[in-house]
Amino acid sequence: MERQSTNPWKIIGWIVLGLLLLSLIFCGGMCALVVGPSVQQGIERGQSKLDTPAALESRSPYSVRVVSVTCESRHANSAEVAIDNNGAEIPYAKAYVEFLDSNGKVIAAEDSYFRPSTIPRGSRASAHIYSRSTGAESCRLERIQDGDGNPVPLL
Repeated sequence: MERQSTNPWKIIGWIVLGLLLLSLIFCGGMCALVVGPSVQQGIERGQSKLDTPAALESRSPYSVRVVSVTCESRHANSAEVAIDNNGAEIPYAKAYVEFLDSNGKVIAAEDSYFRPSTIPRGSRASAHIYSRSTGAESCRLERIQDGDGNPVPLL
């Protein structure tokens, strides 16, 4: 019986295909370990990877109306922020304020929790924020967020 010779390119092709398959399996497993939890958390929250901060904010259950932002510069720069909560209860609400010099340049940015720290629907809350810098001519409320860092839309 005559023995047929095996084509070396066929063997090389099978080896390359096997290595490619192994690398895809390995990479796919590693990618699932790295990306999987964040994708799963987004699915549980009803989010997609294409959600932008503006899109997330527009679907926010929160709705607050800014009542006042009062800046003081007597002994130290400070800001008093008052809001009315018209949406869902906001747990551990935090205000972020920027302090500005006479040219409108930010010289300090500080944050503080509201009182009460969890704001029930239909309630008013306030935050007093002190600047670590002096010389501010004005201040502005930059943003509000809940305890998980989710943005609270400002009206």
